[in-house]
Amino acid sequence: MLASRLLAPRPLAHAAVAIVVGATVLLLVGTLMVVLGVGAGGAP
Repeated sequence: MLASRLLAPRPLAHAAVAIVVGATVLLLVGTLMVVLGVGAGGAP
């Protein structure tokens, strides 16, 4: 299902994929910051 969206030559599909990828990256970075902050023993 995701592959068909990636292959679809529609601007809306590309925008949706970009939003999902951006949100995933932000979530991963946020999780990393929280984990590193807790691991260092300090609250961010």
